[in-house]
Amino acid sequence: ECRTCALAAQEKRLSSYHYMIYKEQVWSSKKIEMLFKSLFSFIPKYLLTPRMKIHFFRRQIMSRKEVNEYMYGKHYGQSISMAHHLFGTFYSGYSMFWSWLLIGVINKIYSPMHVRGIVALIILGVPLTIGYLPAYKAEFSHDRYLSFFKQFERKDKKWYKKWKIRSIIFCASGIIAAVLGFLLMVAIEHL
Repeated sequence: ECRTCALAAQEKRLSSYHYMIYKEQVWSSKKIEMLFKSLFSFIPKYLLTPRMKIHFFRRQIMSRKEVNEYMYGKHYGQSISMAHHLFGTFYSGYSMFWSWLLIGVINKIYSPMHVRGIVALIILGVPLTIGYLPAYKAEFSHDRYLSFFKQFERKDKKWYKKWKIRSIIFCASGIIAAVLGFLLMVAIEHL
């Protein structure tokens, strides 16, 4: 039972990181959208006839819900897709550390000429796959993240601030782990 509690806590932590990445993606997408609207707002204002303006703005209002669902929807929106990819990228950084380290050790034991092409891809892929599968199962199987997203939407500002800082640390440390693994690989090869 204690193992089940630990897995549930880990799943909730990963979902929190994923949720905060999603929220930041929505925030940045809205800022970019506002920038483009401000840059191109002169087009309907000055280049359309009064009748075309009415038609243009009426269509914009009617299509706003569809655009919002496309851009910011939690199931299939642009922001959630990007959040999925970013979460996977940052989480894979930890596994990349082990992949690079393993390549460095194998290159040192054998020689750099032996670890090329498909062998290097296999050595990179095995730790990545082993490391990423639990996160994938915890987050994305049967859209489990959506149940956590509903919980997180009811949280207060203090919770958001705490998890925003933790998510930044999670993302930065994933990048640092991958870079550190690569540097260690190079250092091991040159020992």
